[in-house]
Amino acid sequence: MGENLYTINGSLLSALNGSIADFDDAVPLDSNTLDPNTEVYTRGSGSSAQLVVRYPIGIHELYLIEVLPNGPTQRQITFVSVPLLISLTAILLLGCSLAFLLHRMIAHPISALQSRIEKISGGDFSADPDIEWDNELGDIGRGINSMSAGVTALMEHRLEDEKQKQDLEYRMLQNQINPHFIYNTLNSIKWMATIQHAPGIAEMVMALSRLLKSISKSNERLVPLYEEFALLNDYFTIQQYRYGGTITLDVSYIEDESLNHSCLIPRFTLQPLVENAIFHGIEPKGSAGEVTLRVERDTANGDVLIHLTDDGVGMTPEQAAKALQEPGPEEAAAKYRHVGMWNVHKRLQYSFGEAYGLSIESEPDIGTTVTIRLPGPDSQK
Repeated sequence: MGENLYTINGSLLSALNGSIADFDDAVPLDSNTLDPNTEVYTRGSGSSAQLVVRYPIGIHELYLIEVLPNGPTQRQITFVSVPLLISLTAILLLGCSLAFLLHRMIAHPISALQSRIEKISGGDFSADPDIEWDNELGDIGRGINSMSAGVTALMEHRLEDEKQKQDLEYRMLQNQINPHFIYNTLNSIKWMATIQHAPGIAEMVMALSRLLKSISKSNERLVPLYEEFALLNDYFTIQQYRYGGTITLDVSYIEDESLNHSCLIPRFTLQPLVENAIFHGIEPKGSAGEVTLRVERDTANGDVLIHLTDDGVGMTPEQAAKALQEPGPEEAAAKYRHVGMWNVHKRLQYSFGEAYGLSIESEPDIGTTVTIRLPGPDSQK
């Protein structure tokens, strides 16, 4: 009251030492209170800080003042805030560490495994040692690499098996042809020696020796046309003596002489076809016959076509179609009777592809034309 301070203790009003001047250092504090007349001040700092609340009674400038010590509260806030800040920092660091570890140990390996699987699905079966970690995911990576190596080995083994299979089948077909004409040639020489003592036998033996030499001198699968024509000429020389000159072989037309050297053909392709024309075409008709050869290009795609025509008994369409089919066990065993056509057709396809091989046009009592389709010289390089 006035400039003096008093304290109320029950019903007693007692004067305090000091005056209102002792609160001159109080600083007004902007705070929200229930009554706008309530005034709040702060006084002092640190642990000795005080909060002063003053409310006017409304008469004679009387005020009620409450002094609240602020030090313990400040000390408590400081005591609590530091550990709280440390805890929050530790939790944040732990969370970041866990996130990094999870990314490094799980997310990154899974992403690497997924990427490796995508490469495998795209055809890349090479091993990747970077996915073989020292954990459970690394076991999966090692399994993927092992699977890739297994698939690669399987593919290589399959390719090698296919190659060996084709080589074996090719050799088997080739070996089927060799006894075929040797058997007939030796049979012809035997009958010639029995019936007559003629100089022709020497020529037959020379032709046979050249044929045998050609068989044994090389393992080359493809030879130029001129070499194949030379082999055919030796074979036909023998057959002319056998049939007493009643059959003739005529190379009637070659569109481009350069094909003789530039175009390749599997060895012993023409001989089985001419043999088939003689034995199954000309011989059954019981009279003289002729075999002609024509070599030309297919204007549509540049393939080389060799037409071999005989004026024998011919075949029905069913017989012509059957000639290019694989013979059964009974047919193959009947003195090589049906080996030639199918044999040559398959060897041509093994050498050049399914688009190449033989085609047959025949009419009964008129004759047969067998067409050999070969890739052009440019396609064979």
